[in-house]
Amino acid sequence: MNYGPKILLIKTIIICAGFSEKMSRETADALGIKGFPMKPIPMRELAGMIRSILDRVDKND
Repeated sequence: MNYGPKILLIKTIIICAGFSEKMSRETADALGIKGFPMKPIPMRELAGMIRSILDRVDKND
């Protein structure tokens, strides 16, 4: 069995946050966080972000 994609999905991180002086998109990128939407985020926008990230994971297969 090939568990590679499943393990990669576990490592995919999305953080939804409100205002933070300690966390920024730049910091999130440096930490390898794949998505950093700021709250409030419309459900369609969050769903689109998740789909986009999962599509990138599938292409790296």
